[in-house]
Amino acid sequence: MKKFALLALLSFSTLFAAELTSDDIDGYDIYNRDCKQCHVEFLTKSETMTALKAKKLLAPPMVEVSKRIQEVITVNLDNEEARLFVHHSFIKAYLKQPDIFTSLCQDHAKETFGVMPAQTQLTDAEAQAVAEWIIDRFEDVEF
Repeated sequence: MKKFALLALLSFSTLFAAELTSDDIDGYDIYNRDCKQCHVEFLTKSETMTALKAKKLLAPPMVEVSKRIQEVITVNLDNEEARLFVHHSFIKAYLKQPDIFTSLCQDHAKETFGVMPAQTQLTDAEAQAVAEWIIDRFEDVEF
């Protein structure tokens, strides 16, 4: 009986010790939990300028973040997977260790918002999931 209980305990703990992958995590849920406090999901460019003048933004809207990454970080390959890998990798690294030198914000945004705090509470899978959401959510959206 003790062997069965030990085997059951080991099987149960192994089942729940398995790491979640980004496929198991919704990036939008991570955005709502950890990013939304500062980053509005979507504003048009004119709405953003109005909100900036009224000092109502704590950080750039996510649509602008996504578009800026896609504009500035270019991949000279005709390979969608490579482009996504580079964009996601940048976002994950920046989430964990943001700094003024790797920020892609325009100068006025850097002056207005500064550098965001490191998101060290995110697991690698959560960082991957939110990175995928940031790019996928705004892929065909104009800013």
